[in-house]
Amino acid sequence: MQRVTNKFNLTKLAYEIVAISRDKTVMNLRTFEPKGVHHGRQFFKKLIVQNKAKLTPAKMESRYPGLSKALRNLCAKHVCNTPIYIDKEGTKVDINLVGKSCEANLILHLLSKHKPEQHDISLYPLLKDNAANNVFAPLVADMERADTPKTVELFIRYRTDQNTEARSFICHYADQFLSTEMLTSFIKASTKADVFFAFRIYISKTGRPDMDYISRELSYIGNYSQHRAKELEGRLWNVTGVGDMVDISEEVLTRFGYSVEEIQKQLERRYKLLN
Repeated sequence: MQRVTNKFNLTKLAYEIVAISRDKTVMNLRTFEPKGVHHGRQFFKKLIVQNKAKLTPAKMESRYPGLSKALRNLCAKHVCNTPIYIDKEGTKVDINLVGKSCEANLILHLLSKHKPEQHDISLYPLLKDNAANNVFAPLVADMERADTPKTVELFIRYRTDQNTEARSFICHYADQFLSTEMLTSFIKASTKADVFFAFRIYISKTGRPDMDYISRELSYIGNYSQHRAKELEGRLWNVTGVGDMVDISEEVLTRFGYSVEEIQKQLERRYKLLN
């Protein structure tokens, strides 16, 4: 490999053993980077990038056929977080679709209470202040499909005695707080008599949709309504990113020094809202 380039020193590289087979004939290694740099990793990354056209996908047969599809379906049916889908049509970026599983989800329950006509839920807390273009679009634009997800944090104060979504959901993204003191004040006001939510949203860039996986469903829809099948396929191709909303409310309250009793009060208020 050293003949390919002289930019990297490919001798005496450090690796860490992470597994050994029972018969001691196979070892699994990973790069060991105590200083944060491993020339072997850098070399192979550059080698792959420069030779993508020569590489072909490897097809690996599963020992248990259908296992991956079964795990995929189980995960989708019982997902506890809230997935959001970022789509792009031309230059316009929008978020108008979220995922829902059979698990109880308080934030979706509250958003459905304030839904506009002909919609299932309101996305006001996510999209306030043109967040689709100001928060999400720049992150997705700078990402590649294989990149580690980027994160944003959303803080919500939910007021139970209000009629409109704008008065019910007082919400800000983390970078809208100019100081830690402002965030501390917001949390204090939220927990005094209302319900506090904090979400960490993991943003990833998507690739092409797996049309083979849903080809039967699209064909079935097309038999009854061809234009609906084409519309659905078009929307799938427009998805440019996906976000995973993870509830970190208890973590944030703990981080800001709230006691177990205070956090328990918040959980009790949530339980009443959900039931």
